[in-house]
Amino acid sequence: MCRVHLIFDRYAPNSTKGASRSNRAGTNASHKHSLTLHTPLPAQNVVLTVTYNKVQLITLITKYFVDHVEDNTNELITAEHPIPISITNGQVRTQTNLRNTHEEADVIIVNQLVYLAARGASNITVVSDDTDVFVLLLYFYCKEKLTCEVFMQSPIASRRTVDIKATATKHSNIAEFLPGVHALSGSDTTSFLYGIGKATALKVLNSSKTLKLLGKQDVPMEDVVTEATLFIATCYVSRCCKNMSDTP
Repeated sequence: MCRVHLIFDRYAPNSTKGASRSNRAGTNASHKHSLTLHTPLPAQNVVLTVTYNKVQLITLITKYFVDHVEDNTNELITAEHPIPISITNGQVRTQTNLRNTHEEADVIIVNQLVYLAARGASNITVVSDDTDVFVLLLYFYCKEKLTCEVFMQSPIASRRTVDIKATATKHSNIAEFLPGVHALSGSDTTSFLYGIGKATALKVLNSSKTLKLLGKQDVPMEDVVTEATLFIATCYVSRCCKNMSDTP
């Protein structure tokens, strides 16, 4: 039987993600609504760009699944509570071994994928079109030495499915550096630099300008900053340079 894992972002009151989420909200940030199962939903952008509305929607969806359990249901819901809810064969339980306090669904998705793979899952499909998820999947597929089939499928039907196993195998030589490159070239929590896109960053990475120190806790921060600066400076010029002053 196919098992479905439904995973939501979390929204802690004093979250460090609050500022970036507010920036994404734009002009709809002040439009708060009281959502119920029996009233029409507001426009999608109003719900999905306002934290207050999204939290309500997550609660409603979770409650609906729990209240409408069927005998053939086989799913796991990870919502605002650190411990996911498991619904199997008409029974609702908490799954304490998957307790996770991380806010980002991106991280929880990969955490649960590694958990499933370690327990013998042979074929896993992740429904997402988020670049952060893609980078994390490649990184952890190689780091954890996974062998199962993993596919990343977009919720938009016209977009193609990515074979994570094949991609990770082909690019295993750079997989460990991808999170660092992704963060430096712009991600959900870091701003992108003018004129540097993912293609440029990957080109520099493939030319052996790696980021071996970024993310390591046992090296001096000064060395990490020097390495990251060298990488970014090289993204702006074709030759290797030591700092941003060497760029045009």
